[in-house]
Amino acid sequence: MSKLDRHLTTEELSALLDNHLAQEEVGEDSRGHLADCQQCQQELADLKQTVHLLRALPPPTLPRSFV
Repeated sequence: MSKLDRHLTTEELSALLDNHLAQEEVGEDSRGHLADCQQCQQELADLKQTVHLLRALPPPTLPRSFV
């Protein structure tokens, strides 16, 4: 399995997290890199934590005049 010679971008990790990239689009190189790279794994974990925290927030109360 070959590996990327760069880290995954935040956009790539976010798309992976949101399941917006199919496994074919992710590519074997990206999956291999993510499996071996602690920095990218930590970035993905941070993104997951951010999503979890945002989903835990109560919905905003909108003013009656909001259209």
